[in-house]
Amino acid sequence: MKVKIILTLALLGGVVIVGTIYYQFNKPRENVGKARTDFRISVKELVTSFLANESQANEKFLGKILEVDGKVIQLIEEEGSRGILLESSTGTVYCACEQIPEIKIGTMVLVKGKCSGYLMDVVLNDCELIKQNLNED
Repeated sequence: MKVKIILTLALLGGVVIVGTIYYQFNKPRENVGKARTDFRISVKELVTSFLANESQANEKFLGKILEVDGKVIQLIEEEGSRGILLESSTGTVYCACEQIPEIKIGTMVLVKGKCSGYLMDVVLNDCELIKQNLNED
């Protein structure tokens, strides 16, 4: 009798674990474009924050929705990776996108995305182009 109970509990535990993993991998992505913006900041200010004190910048920006303005220096479209690289005098921000918008190198843009922290660049995921040609306004 005890063996049946233990096997039943183990089976139920396995089903819960498999169900949780399945949900995590298949849950719908957050629509960043419709999400409330937590901060609007320039590339220079964002990179400077991470360079000055990464742990403090992580507390402030990690997981937050940011609108970042900066100059496009590269459009990246490689296997498994699409994005826009924004530059300032202090460093770069990599904006990962599902699709690369039609923009030219050197264009000033406003991009909205979710901050994932600092690696070699500050990284924003699920980015959307909000506005381009900012210097023409």
